[in-house]
Amino acid sequence: FQAEDGIRDLVRSRGLGDVYKRQLLPRGLPLESVRKDDEEPLEIIKRRGYELVFDRKQLERASSGKILGLFSPSGMPDGIRVSATRKDRNRTVPTLGEMTRKALEALSSHDQGFFLMVEAGYIDWAGHHSDAGRMIHEMMVLDEALGVIMRWAAGRNDTLVILTADHETGNFGFSYHGYAIPPAVSLRGDAFRGEKWEPGANYVDPAVLARIYGQKKSFEQILREFDALPANERTAENFRRIFNEAVSFPISRKQAEEILATVPNPRYDPGKKKFRDRTVPLIRDFADFHLGGAENRANLMGRAIASRQGVVWATGTHTATPVLVIAWGPANTAALFAGAYHSTDLNRLMERALGLR
Repeated sequence: FQAEDGIRDLVRSRGLGDVYKRQLLPRGLPLESVRKDDEEPLEIIKRRGYELVFDRKQLERASSGKILGLFSPSGMPDGIRVSATRKDRNRTVPTLGEMTRKALEALSSHDQGFFLMVEAGYIDWAGHHSDAGRMIHEMMVLDEALGVIMRWAAGRNDTLVILTADHETGNFGFSYHGYAIPPAVSLRGDAFRGEKWEPGANYVDPAVLARIYGQKKSFEQILREFDALPANERTAENFRRIFNEAVSFPISRKQAEEILATVPNPRYDPGKKKFRDRTVPLIRDFADFHLGGAENRANLMGRAIASRQGVVWATGTHTATPVLVIAWGPANTAALFAGAYHSTDLNRLMERALGLR
């Protein structure tokens, strides 16, 4: 299954018009052509026996053991959008869980077994954008896919399931803090008559999680809507309005101004895509750890509401924080993954589990 930038990278053919005529692609997918040859990759792939599918219904009907799914010209819907449209009968883009179910159905027809990798890649994007609301929804996307896998594997003695991450992003965490420390409370019971407990920190009411989950749009979508406004309407007040309509932790006009403040880009280089912005958001501390250019506004959005969410963000990039590796399956193979080891060892451990080492 090809996701994110897959279609753009895969189908860049000078003969793209002919592809449309042959009805290999739906007309609704916007594509760009940069290839210098006459190759038509989808035609080649189809000749090699792959069934091409472009929406959820086509995926459901697919019956081949070899399927190429192309569902978006670039990024797939974010987790908040997935949660909002999951029960929509007219939804055209399949969820990660639905793609996983079809992949298991297709691959399980191979009598020699199979290896399947499923990635919930937008958890990383949420970390890059300091977006706790999106993070929760992206974890739910992963949870759905993992549920599909575990139900398929239940009761089998020939299947190993490994859950891990290639890295952590953002140095994210929930933490007690000094914002809005609750007042002292009287202790109950005869042994504590007249005594009070005075909290030394705010340990965050679990109900805050429901407010975080209630976010209606990702920070990325909020910024996209703001940037789509005419130049004279990209004001702090309009940004505050768009943000507060989508997020349960409202920001002030001053906070909106701070999020929109910019400085000259010290890494400006018109020849490099990553550093093509002449100005970048003003990061007031640890600026060297926020390399996203204009995207750094999302990091400022996350910081503006972090105290009320009980959330900590240290960076907009990847970190060396250790990640969990959870293995489930036959005891003799799952046991191989116990302990702590370098991430590059994971491949060798999987090879051992498969009997290749």
